[in-house]
Amino acid sequence: MPCSGLRCQMPELVLIRHGQTDVSRTGVYCGLLDVPLNQEGLHQSREWSWLQDVQVDVSFAASPLSRAVE
Repeated sequence: MPCSGLRCQMPELVLIRHGQTDVSRTGVYCGLLDVPLNQEGLHQSREWSWLQDVQVDVSFAASPLSRAVE
C-alpha cells in the first residue's frame, strides 16, 4: 500500500524465540535435536500466549520441534 502525506504505516515484525530448555540454558546450541522446554521455558511461553488472541492481521510461523510448538 502506498504512503500518503508525511507518514507511512510500516508493518511491525516481532520475532519470538522458543523458551528455555535444559540444553539452551547451558549455552549449547540445540539445532535439530527435539529438546522440550523446561519449567522456565513453559513459563516464558505462557507469557506470550496472549498473542493467540490478537485481533489484527497476524501470521505465525514455527518450527515443528516440540520446544517451538509448546
